[in-house]
Amino acid sequence: MDWQDTTVRTIKFGRLRKVKVNERTVFKVTLTAFNVPAVYHRLVCQLIAEERHGIQHNSHESRRRQMYARQVLAAFAEEIESQRHGESIPPTSFRSHILTPILQRQLRAVHDAYLPSIHAAILRKGEASLTISRVTEIYLRDDPTSAYFIPHYRRHLLYVPEPRWHLGVVVNPSRLGDPDFYNAVRQHHEQILMAIKEEKKKGKEEPTIYDPNGMPLLRKAEVRAIILEGLEDYFAQELSAVVLHPTLRIAIPSTDHSPCRII
Repeated sequence: MDWQDTTVRTIKFGRLRKVKVNERTVFKVTLTAFNVPAVYHRLVCQLIAEERHGIQHNSHESRRRQMYARQVLAAFAEEIESQRHGESIPPTSFRSHILTPILQRQLRAVHDAYLPSIHAAILRKGEASLTISRVTEIYLRDDPTSAYFIPHYRRHLLYVPEPRWHLGVVVNPSRLGDPDFYNAVRQHHEQILMAIKEEKKKGKEEPTIYDPNGMPLLRKAEVRAIILEGLEDYFAQELSAVVLHPTLRIAIPSTDHSPCRII
């Protein structure tokens, strides 16, 4: 997850077209390339991975996410097609009406496809219902394509399971279609949320310590998820900040049944 504000990457989308081959009508997929800001490319790759995973993993959640991914990708393709035939704008200035709301939610660690969680997360404390000003603030105040928000996206991978699952697939492509890894990420997600809930219930007894990116140090449940999902290299900076404050001792069970590691 590394880009500059001027970084663009190429995506391709295909359309079925009728063509004549030896006097026979056949269908052929034709690909069209389109350059988009890098953060959109990352999200499209995540959605494609979710769509492919649902083919191999027959579970309610994986199939539900598969259908969601298909619908979003289809809508995004239509948006790009209309953009290609409309007013020409530089790729760095392109902002998607379809994908930007999802990025705004990821930027705030909000699950992107559950209406109750979205509503609860963006509802201002003390208000009974959403207001236009609040929704405008959430979706239009910040530009989620800015490289400034990379540290926020990185940290919030720990609070939204789908992009973290996709990161695990990027690290190890054999995990695509693996139900054990898919379910483990969601189990770790529940453990992280439970740790946050318990922390709020007990209240903070010590001052918060921040890492070089201005983020609070990782919780035990977060470190555990990173280790068990094999994401140590990606989160090396965040883990090193925890090591610099050795007040955190965590037993990490090994997958090969060898003795636990203590970090």
